[in-house]
Parts: sequence; structure tokens; C-alpha cells
Amino acid sequence: MSKQTTKGKHSYSEMIQTALLTLNERGGSSRQAIWKCVHSLFPESDYKQFLVRLKKIAEGSSFLSRVNNSTFKLEKNFRNRAKKALAKGVTIHKIVHSNAKAVPHPD
Repeated sequence: MSKQTTKGKHSYSEMIQTALLTLNERGGSSRQAIWKCVHSLFPESDYKQFLVRLKKIAEGSSFLSRVNNSTFKLEKNFRNRAKKALAKGVTIHKIVHSNAKAVPHPD
């Protein structure tokens, strides 16, 4: 997967952000739950690449934090901005895409 987003291709960073916003679990989401959501929303995703990217993103990301070994959640600031945008009627895709431009991707 490339850093550029073209029609039908998304970066794993965008996929993970979309999945976490979709799941919206208070205490964080498990790696398996995130994968199921990513795979259902983005059939082109690859499990092994997902695992590698999730680990890299969790280590050096401004939007994702690791709760424990296999549970992840969105950072509080990003989650609050996303909730406000969703309340205004902005789609999840637009929220993630605008954040993806602002944050450099490790993929």
C-alpha cells in the first residue's frame, strides 16, 4: 500500500482510524475487533500488513494509544474533535482523511 490514497486504496492509518471511530468502544478496542472492522470496511486489506502497520502506528502516533498489549484506542483530543465533527454531520471518511493529511503516515 502506498501513502497516496487513490480510489479503492487507503493507507492502514486511515483504515485503523475509521475502524476505531466506527467501533467507538470506551475502554479501547482489541486488535481482533479492529481487524474485523477494517476487513469488513476495506476488503483489500491484508492481515499481516495490518499487524505490522498497527504496531508501527501505535509506537509513534499522535492519534492512537495502546491501552495494554492488544487493546488500542484513539487519543482523547482526536476522539473529541471527531465526535464534534460527527455531531455537525461530517462523515467519518472526511474526518479521517483530513487527519491523514495533517499527520505523517508511518506506512
